[in-house]
Amino acid sequence: EDVLVPPEFDSPDRDAVIAEFPPDFVLGLATAPAHVEDELEDAWVAFARSGGVAAWTNVPRAEERVRFWTDPESEIDLAADAGV
Repeated sequence: EDVLVPPEFDSPDRDAVIAEFPPDFVLGLATAPAHVEDELEDAWVAFARSGGVAAWTNVPRAEERVRFWTDPESEIDLAADAGV
């Protein structure tokens, strides 16, 4: 499966530094219901499907959001593996 990576961030060296932050910079993970609730049918999803959200139209499988409702263990593992 291909991963869409902007050319300026694409490197065969998985340890390549692509960004630097000050030592006191705090990185976290955040999300919204439409990003994690894979069985969500609400106004935001309808708006996205109608073309109101660019990120919904420029990804290969927008309907495949994070599967927190149907596969929470995998999603929690992915967040933990991010190291934040």
